Amino acid sequence: MVGNRFSGPFRRNDPALNRIDELVKAFNSAKTAGEGQYLLGEIFFSTMWWNNNYKSDPKMHEGRREAIMSLNLTAANMLGTTLGCGIGGIASEMRNIYGKNLSAYGANVDQGKEDSYLTAARREAFRVVFKGGKAWRFNCLEYKQEQNVQTPLKPIDTKEYSEFMEKVDSDKDQRTEGQGKAGYIMSMSREFYIGPFVANKGFTGPIQMPKFHSFFMAGGPVQCGGIIRVKGGIVDYIDNESGHYKPIDLALVKALEHLKTVGMNPKNIKVGGISIRDRIKEPNKPVIAKGVPIDTWGDKFLAANGNWEAIYAGSMGG
Repeated sequence: MVGNRFSGPFRRNDPALNRIDELVKAFNSAKTAGEGQYLLGEIFFSTMWWNNNYKSDPKMHEGRREAIMSLNLTAANMLGTTLGCGIGGIASEMRNIYGKNLSAYGANVDQGKEDSYLTAARREAFRVVFKGGKAWRFNCLEYKQEQNVQTPLKPIDTKEYSEFMEKVDSDKDQRTEGQGKAGYIMSMSREFYIGPFVANKGFTGPIQMPKFHSFFMAGGPVQCGGIIRVKGGIVDYIDNESGHYKPIDLALVKALEHLKTVGMNPKNIKVGGISIRDRIKEPNKPVIAKGVPIDTWGDKFLAANGNWEAIYAGSMGG
């Protein structure tokens, strides 16, 4: 596909760049068309994310941007050819392949609540900034919406969100209550948004809070969504428990792969791959791959579910 064009200072300190290297190497040695197709998509998303975020992390060297964008364009052109949509149809096709639309349940719950969806400006308070292998955020609990002023970045600790929800929301969420967790989605451009869900109609605060996963992206498609726990900027738990989107476990694979891209170690991330409701009904039910328990570590989950061709087939509905 392309050679290594990203040499330069501090290369080893840019985890996203190293991840792109891995993807290019895997693509060049792909054994099947399905593997190659999926890896092209991963290269496309990873290079797009790098370009969208390089200004936020000094370790992402600006001098590499031209080569990164060249690779992104190459991947887009190749995808346009293999998908038969041309480069102009890439965005739509990638939404179809990678995106999860609202479930029938989610659409029904949200009916009449669309005016409460977060605008692009408001959801910025919940966007995760990844740098230095950690997850950082603006303090959405102190964000001054009317002044459009953001507080300085600080490492995320979802325990703050969990405690906030328990204090202000009478409608307790069993997925997060007392567990130091919060809701998240990964957008179509692979930005993470994390925040407390406040369904209490009487809540008033400095900023509008999301009620459900759908509120982050105004009911639009996402790549994954569920519950997450972050301590001191380090993700240590993630799942795909979202009734609004009902993402399959292969969507969770994509979220974990992106966390690798931004410098997180899957070995240290506990994965819950089945919804709480299913666990109650079938407490011993495994996730997709035989032999992988309900709660497992991210590296084992990826080893069992991370076959490139299988992921591509699953994304395509195969």
